[in-house]
Amino acid sequence: MAVKPQATQWIIREQIIEDPVSGLTFQFEVMPKGDARLRVYTLVIRGDPVAP
Repeated sequence: MAVKPQATQWIIREQIIEDPVSGLTFQFEVMPKGDARLRVYTLVIRGDPVAP
């Protein structure tokens, strides 16, 4: 339901939210068929140094 009487509705096709505190990135997208997808990304931090 729209908040204003003359307002129109619209669909969010893609939204990306980055949380710098947790290091998580959330990506919400709607595919052309109408299927919704939620992806959660993070940067993996290793405790040991990576060999060159």
